[in-house]
Amino acid sequence: MCKATAVSARAIASVGYVRRRGQDAPLFDRSGLRFGCVSPLESYIAAWHRHDVAGIVGSVTESCRVVECYGPVYVGRSRVEQWERAWFAAGGVVHDWVITDLFGADDREAAEWSFEYTWKGSRSRFQGCSVATIHARETDVLHEYRGALDTYEWHGTWRD
Repeated sequence: MCKATAVSARAIASVGYVRRRGQDAPLFDRSGLRFGCVSPLESYIAAWHRHDVAGIVGSVTESCRVVECYGPVYVGRSRVEQWERAWFAAGGVVHDWVITDLFGADDREAAEWSFEYTWKGSRSRFQGCSVATIHARETDVLHEYRGALDTYEWHGTWRD
């Protein structure tokens, strides 16, 4: 399992591994991964980023369960492949999917990220997180959650 060098030995021992975005550098960019070792969740996200259906399908278990942040649940590798092919064929585009924080322990991984995409001709982006259960270096269960993109520091009043 990958271990980050930028965190304390105590943090690594208690969590397994931690990666945080340093400065404004993403964990990976369109030219490829920046790390010598890649977690299963990073493999899944990087494959989406490359529009690589085989890579996406190859990063999940045969009996996987993927729960998207807006409701759909895809059960099994063949259903995930059907979803990916249909999504890309319908014009879905992933412009950017940048992991801003990633950690893992034992058979669990979690990542915070920023996602920019086009669906049905409309370009959009949002922040979110993924929580995954890993089995034999493949994602077995994946839950994705969407957050508010327009966050702000509260100073006693709320925006309208």
